[in-house]
Amino acid sequence: MFTTFFKKNQDNSDVFKKLIHRLSGMPVQDLEKIDRLLDIIFTPDQESEQLKTESTYREETLDDTLKEAKNQLHKEQLEKNLERFRKDGRK
Repeated sequence: MFTTFFKKNQDNSDVFKKLIHRLSGMPVQDLEKIDRLLDIIFTPDQESEQLKTESTYREETLDDTLKEAKNQLHKEQLEKNLERFRKDGRK
């Protein structure tokens, strides 16, 4: 059990050599698929950036809407308190 935890890490150059050997034996079509997958994973495309921008905009809009609703609620409460104060003052 402890041998797996304390096992010496494999040298990265060996892993890299194995990867190159494996890739060199693959057909061109498979290599093109791998290339496209790597582009998807490591290259941010404009659509994902646009989605991030839109979601940020929606969050800001939602925050603004919440602030406006809170302000309106406070305004209505103040108006009610003023009316009650005026009624109490007339008695």
